[in-house]
Amino acid sequence: MRLDPFITDLLYDHDCVILPEFGGMVANYRSARLNVISHVIQPPSKSIGFNPSLKYNDGLLTNYVSAALGMSYKDAAALVAQTIAEYQQMLAAEGRFSIDRIGVFYKDRFGQVQFIPEEQENFLMSSYGLKPIQLKLVGGMTNLDSSK
Repeated sequence: MRLDPFITDLLYDHDCVILPEFGGMVANYRSARLNVISHVIQPPSKSIGFNPSLKYNDGLLTNYVSAALGMSYKDAAALVAQTIAEYQQMLAAEGRFSIDRIGVFYKDRFGQVQFIPEEQENFLMSSYGLKPIQLKLVGGMTNLDSSK
């Protein structure tokens, strides 16, 4: 089973989703930003990070899986544990695995788990539906930085 949709749903409403015995997905506010090379303004968002120290099962993910699938907490806990064990097996065997719409986990050369977030998903509900804005240069300006 995949936990992807459950984790994704929870990240819209929570700043931390713990994958028991694996680590925590942590969402932090990121203000709107301008790419001065492409001249695109990105709306505010939540940037997703990974903290391998957050392993204690706080029950959030398990409760959500239990409610969504209509099963007991005990059965949901077993399902979550089994899926996380599969993630760990993929990481050990293949050196990486991904969670859709969240990002990619991989082991670095020192054997530490690293995380690359998916940049296309915006988990900040107040920015829901906002798209990047492409700026149009006016009057022959080639650089938006006026200090040069």
